[in-house]
Amino acid sequence: MLLKTAKLSTNRRHDRIFRNLLTYVDVQLSRMLTPKAVPVDLMALVTRNLIEVALWCQFITANKENMERFDDEVSIDLVDMFGLMEPSDKAYPSLQKAVKRLGVSGKSMRLEKKGGDKFWFKLCSKMIHPTAWSINMLLSSSNADYYRLELGSYALSCAIRALSNLTGFPLPPYIKP
Repeated sequence: MLLKTAKLSTNRRHDRIFRNLLTYVDVQLSRMLTPKAVPVDLMALVTRNLIEVALWCQFITANKENMERFDDEVSIDLVDMFGLMEPSDKAYPSLQKAVKRLGVSGKSMRLEKKGGDKFWFKLCSKMIHPTAWSINMLLSSSNADYYRLELGSYALSCAIRALSNLTGFPLPPYIKP
């Protein structure tokens, strides 16, 4: 398997993470197969997801510690979600014990978006959520094909960035890192 982290580790957990990321990219891309049939808000969701997965791929391939941190994110997210529960909930005591067994401390990572990613992520959020912009402009717009093409184009560049980080293959010169 041509995985960049093969240089970092032969850990099966890391292989599992790489397979999961590759599968996730594949699922997102499959949602874009027929762009004209894809609603603009779904294309925005796919684009936003691929922005984030490209950032995660860049993060985890930087070093072993980042890979471990990414793997711990599931437990950290569970602890965060547990913190939103009401202590009066019947399941609270048993879940509290389970959370303690996870042995996780710390807050969930939030990767910083820069440049084009920051702009496109915000634009996608406007298209996904029922904002005045999406309600008044997007759904009634005759420019839906334009939005789909622009979003699809950026989504593909994010998928290429993710795959480049996972495989170690260089980015084409027309894709910005």
